Amino acid sequence: MIVGRFVGWTVCAVAVFALAPPVHPLLDAAFPTSTCLGVAAGALLFAALARRAVPLAALGRLSRRRLGARVVVLTVKSFQEEAVWRALVLGVLAGSIGRAGALAASTAMFAASHAPAQGRHAVVHLGTGCVFGLAYLGAGFEAAVAAHAAYNVLVGTGLAAIREMSLSATSAAD
Repeated sequence: MIVGRFVGWTVCAVAVFALAPPVHPLLDAAFPTSTCLGVAAGALLFAALARRAVPLAALGRLSRRRLGARVVVLTVKSFQEEAVWRALVLGVLAGSIGRAGALAASTAMFAASHAPAQGRHAVVHLGTGCVFGLAYLGAGFEAAVAAHAAYNVLVGTGLAAIREMSLSATSAAD
């Protein structure tokens, strides 16, 4: 089941990214720098939103193989969501309503897309979507993917340390 999702997310991301209009980032950061900025943004976002610390002893009990698989799956899912919500939606809207309006609209749609699975808890995606959108506008697509992936991996790993979950879960609702 997860392999099919993985392939679907990858194909979707590549196709959508190929169709997305170019939006030039405000910073002229090279790939390694923009990726590092994104990882830092995702980690800071996690630190700001986490309701409690993840017990280090619980992390030690996680299987390294399962943890590695979780990192790969959540990173690919982040790539797919960023291709759709930032590269395509934000990119298309930026041309017609400007960057600020596109950021607001794409963030609201991103949060709304999480509502069916997460209900009222999807409101947190107004904050996460805004951070990922700012990373995209500020440092480029790879920064947005890195921010999203870092955040999802931290949330997903923390949740997995507390209880058994699917590889792609990033919320208690998953």
